[in-house]
Amino acid sequence: MKTESMEPVPLSVVYKMLKKREKEGEIGYEQENALEHAKKFAGKEKEELELVENLKQMKIPAETAVNIVNVKPTKKDTLQSILIRENVELSEEEIKKIIKIFG
Repeated sequence: MKTESMEPVPLSVVYKMLKKREKEGEIGYEQENALEHAKKFAGKEKEELELVENLKQMKIPAETAVNIVNVKPTKKDTLQSILIRENVELSEEEIKKIIKIFG
């Protein structure tokens, strides 16, 4: 199997890609597990991609933006744990804005 790109994508995109591979019969054990996870937690693709773009406009790196969208934090502590791990600093106002999106 060939890797086409290495950019971070939200779970909705992962779900769509793995579902396509499953229909083609090209899915292994790990991908089956990833597909089940994505099926449980993915939102709507268009909305998730828009959220990622909005977060990137706030100067949040793409990988961090995708992690935020995938986790959908509703509490400040949850969001801060993602930001700390990714070494991203945001103002209180920006944190509140993000929590409001998912809350």
